[in-house]
Amino acid sequence: MSWPESIVSWIGGETLGIASAHHKAQVIGTVVTSRLPLQDVVSISEIPTDELGTFSGEIPRTLPPGEAAKAKARMGFEASGIPLQVSTEASFYSHPQIMGLTIHEELVLLADFSKERYYWGIIRSLDTWGPQISLTDFNTAQDWLTAHHQKDHHWMIIPSPETQHSFPPQKALPSPEAVIQALQALNLNGDSFQLVPDYRAHLHPGRMQIIEQATHQLVDTLLSICPVCNQPGFAIQSKLPGLPCKYCGSPTQRTMYQVRKCNVCGNETRETIPNQPAEADPIDCEVCNP
Repeated sequence: MSWPESIVSWIGGETLGIASAHHKAQVIGTVVTSRLPLQDVVSISEIPTDELGTFSGEIPRTLPPGEAAKAKARMGFEASGIPLQVSTEASFYSHPQIMGLTIHEELVLLADFSKERYYWGIIRSLDTWGPQISLTDFNTAQDWLTAHHQKDHHWMIIPSPETQHSFPPQKALPSPEAVIQALQALNLNGDSFQLVPDYRAHLHPGRMQIIEQATHQLVDTLLSICPVCNQPGFAIQSKLPGLPCKYCGSPTQRTMYQVRKCNVCGNETRETIPNQPAEADPIDCEVCNP
């Protein structure tokens, strides 16, 4: 495979650390070694990433997602001495317009601590498996789990807000039967509890698939070379609205351009989005459809 010279001179023959306590190196390592001229990939798993926040809510995340990913990468660097580090950070939040729909945002970061440079791959998905419910009885829990369980995905039992801290979260439950056994052991029948996915990557194959996609996007960013300074990472940073209405020509909130920016020299360009129509549907126009 042929790589840009700036990629070869930067990471050619180097070792990449993957800072993850939850076995993400298997997926990330496969992508980066197949697409970049690295010498080796090392999994750095003995790092306390849970200190930055847990999906069970025992430790809330206080940093923004990007800063949390940087903190994980620095843990990997400090534990190994390897300046090139990859880390990830996931967020799950409610869709702003569609009630009941959850957005999964996955960030994959490549940090180079020898240059203090950072490169990102970001995927937002509406398809990640993530059913959750608050309940008070085991029979309803059994029926609900049977309807929603997916093979190889795991569950957690956590306190509902009104019973917070009344029992320790139960994690890594691999089946409906395991969940019911845990509920019985906790003697929770009649008390409020929540059944939620265990989103830790090694226990959630659906999340691993999104991590793989975000890693490919990260590599795409690295292989995009700035035409001014010839450095990697000439990435899409933002999108600008203004696509004209097909009927009246007024600018709409639909994206007209995407903006690429180099994080080394600051070069910035606008470009049209491939395969996008040249005009917006009037339904998106505030003039035609106020």
